[in-house]
Amino acid sequence: MFGLVVILLNASWIGIDLDYNPDQNSGSEAPKDLFVAVENIFCFLFTFELGVRVLAYRQPTLLRISRVFRLVPELGMMVKSMAAAVRSVSSTFVLTIGIMYVFGIILTQWGKESEVVEDEISMVEMFGSIPDSFLTLMQVLVFDDTFSLIRACMHVEAYVGWLLIIFIIVGSFTILNMLIGVLCEVVANTCSEEKEKILRAKVTEAFIGMDEDGNGTISRKEFDSQIALTSQKVGIPLELLENAFEVIDMNSSGEIDHREFVEMVFKLLNPPETKEIVLVQKKLELLPAIMRREMAEVVREELLKFSQQGLNYLPPVKAHPGTQLPSSGEKKATPTQQVPGAIGDE
Repeated sequence: MFGLVVILLNASWIGIDLDYNPDQNSGSEAPKDLFVAVENIFCFLFTFELGVRVLAYRQPTLLRISRVFRLVPELGMMVKSMAAAVRSVSSTFVLTIGIMYVFGIILTQWGKESEVVEDEISMVEMFGSIPDSFLTLMQVLVFDDTFSLIRACMHVEAYVGWLLIIFIIVGSFTILNMLIGVLCEVVANTCSEEKEKILRAKVTEAFIGMDEDGNGTISRKEFDSQIALTSQKVGIPLELLENAFEVIDMNSSGEIDHREFVEMVFKLLNPPETKEIVLVQKKLELLPAIMRREMAEVVREELLKFSQQGLNYLPPVKAHPGTQLPSSGEKKATPTQQVPGAIGDE
């Protein structure tokens, strides 16, 4: 944090020095010694910080700008987006140079043969050589007094003016706008990835804070005691997180580990994707078959138990209302006799 403050102060002082330093502005009456003293102070602070970093890391890590990026995440996102967009920008640059070269050859051949000056615009100066044509086409590309040049060319040769209009359509309206679209997509993807990393770090920090005993899992008691703080850190509404423990505890173990916690938090924060909905639908379609298979397995195990206890085994029988069961002195029914209410009695 100290280094960032010094950098910001130095950046502000550069502007003050530019406006009020007598060496930069002869009309300034500010004391010159003041600017010299402040410059020496900043030099000492930067040298001190550099020496501390070298001694702390035991290696010449002089360009540790990543610390500033961690303090200002948005700045890091912009730099990473620029790095990710290098390929797209390079491809667009090569394509634009190729198109400018083709148009430059055509316009240079015409410009060398035309010594006309129209509206104080000399065609030889504009298109007398390939470098001149490149410079003029770049001027047209960024709309720097473009249509004054186009009108002058149309007064001399109409097809040259239309050629410049075609170049504007191809170069400015098509290629550059496509580049803007690609850059927007690259920046959006990079920002999304960086935000996901930041959120994952916050979720991990929240999990560590909820794990009071440090065993790598969160119990129901730990979850309930830290739920309000977790809701603020992660950004999930409290009412949604209150009933999330049962959903997060996928294996019904009464505890949730780090993987389960992170996955469910991301599912609660993000809307379901199409593949997740299709997966749930597929599992629901397979549920009846799974239940039938489980029930058949249970019935098979029970029948196996019955067969192991003997072939003449019958389960306890309940008598129908009005049926008198045999008393202790009477002869009990054998398994081959019909007992009212027994299995098979119709």
